[in-house]
Amino acid sequence: MNYELEPTLQRPDLLISEIAPAPGFEVDQADYPWISKSSEVTTSLVTLSDGSQFRYGSIIGLSSSVSKIASGVNNEAAIKADQTMFRALPELISGNLPLSVDAVMNQMTGTNLYKTGKKGPDAARVYFSIERSDKDPLPIILRVAVTRHKEQQKLLGIITNANPQRRRKHDGGGR
Repeated sequence: MNYELEPTLQRPDLLISEIAPAPGFEVDQADYPWISKSSEVTTSLVTLSDGSQFRYGSIIGLSSSVSKIASGVNNEAAIKADQTMFRALPELISGNLPLSVDAVMNQMTGTNLYKTGKKGPDAARVYFSIERSDKDPLPIILRVAVTRHKEQQKLLGIITNANPQRRRKHDGGGR
């Protein structure tokens, strides 16, 4: 069974204490060139058990290529990757890079994306961004992609346009 493209936040394993509706967020195609068009995405106001707050949304469904890769991720692996992301968010929001997350330079836009670290065989990775808005002091976490480790080079070609040889070397592959 494949993991839902847009996961439910009503899971205690994500350390979420409260979820509330929040305003939509306008995603600009100039910032995410692989999406089909600029769109407003639905967000939720999330409060974690440590009190951290942010808005959360997903843009996976705005790209058929990214959606296709995400549909190949099994449920268990994607859940573990989501757990890693949510546990790392308080540290990331405060400006630190936790050991469980890597920064990935987006060659197309010059901005950073983040990915969860690989845990286990054929582990999934969640790619996400942290946006800021003049209209809201809270950070906006956008779930950009989810992929199996074996598909990550293909995904990186779509979302970063980086040189495949450099990606393989950086990600420990190409041996």
